[in-house]
Amino acid sequence: VFRQSDTGDGVFSVLVGDYGSGKTHLLMHLAERALKERRPVFWLNLERMNLDLGQPQRHMARLLETSVLPLRHKPTALDQAGVWTRNPARLAKLMAALEEIETEGTEEAAGAHKALRLARGADDPGHALEMYLSAQDIEDRSASASYRRDAFRRFLLFVDLLKRLENCQGPVVLIDEAENLYTTGAPWSARRTALRSLAFYCGGAIPGAAVMMAMTPPAYEELEKEARRLLGEADEMASTLDLEDVGLFRRRLRQLEPEMVPNLSGPQRMELAERVRRTHRSVRGRVEIPDWSERVKRLSREHKSPRTLIRTLVDELESLWWAGA
Repeated sequence: VFRQSDTGDGVFSVLVGDYGSGKTHLLMHLAERALKERRPVFWLNLERMNLDLGQPQRHMARLLETSVLPLRHKPTALDQAGVWTRNPARLAKLMAALEEIETEGTEEAAGAHKALRLARGADDPGHALEMYLSAQDIEDRSASASYRRDAFRRFLLFVDLLKRLENCQGPVVLIDEAENLYTTGAPWSARRTALRSLAFYCGGAIPGAAVMMAMTPPAYEELEKEARRLLGEADEMASTLDLEDVGLFRRRLRQLEPEMVPNLSGPQRMELAERVRRTHRSVRGRVEIPDWSERVKRLSREHKSPRTLIRTLVDELESLWWAGA
């Protein structure tokens, strides 16, 4: 995934697995791998953001807040905005980088131009730039094309600054709980605007980005069924931005071969059970369970999902510990 993302337009893939199969866990592994390669990680968790996914001016600040950067102490993007703007020497380097970007004629250049204009007109340039880069000043704005473009430009600018100032590689965008587009009762119009926003993240607008979206099989089937129609409608809307490349996103979805989360085998579930017991023992101490092997065999047959198996095992161990206590 990372090697392909370095080719320019980036790469987009979908991770498909049942509820509790370990999709988020796999995304966390991908995030750790990304950080080791100096790639900033941005989490777009639809568990919290499904209602305003189609409004980037509202979710951009939270996207930055939940990010992890491959720097010392693994700061968020919001933390790093403060680092750049609260120290005179770092602020001078930031201003110089913005002036360099401003000359390049890109979407990032337009964002840099606005940032410089705000800084030069402010009594406290550092504070003005921190507010601009954090996108907190547009959270309450409407979903008009101008504010959506403003939000996207700020994100692209932040990614560019990370490359120039911190020697970061292309970003990784992890979109978790994407099935909530179809499980929360969102109307088709909301799904259309959500897919339009996803076209920015997944349609090649972010240079060198690796984008992975996780969802359940039923939700992926629904996405396949309606994406062509909804993205076609979005493509015809006058308010759709060039940055929201719905045409490319639609082609990527059509050509996509999703990554399937493999189910754990019987021996793997047994091993997972033993790891749960060792972890419980490290916290609670030893708990005598004469029929442990039989319990594990039974629970491993009854619970195919790693999440439900772990929860059931913890409940069993806690009950036995309390009974012994």
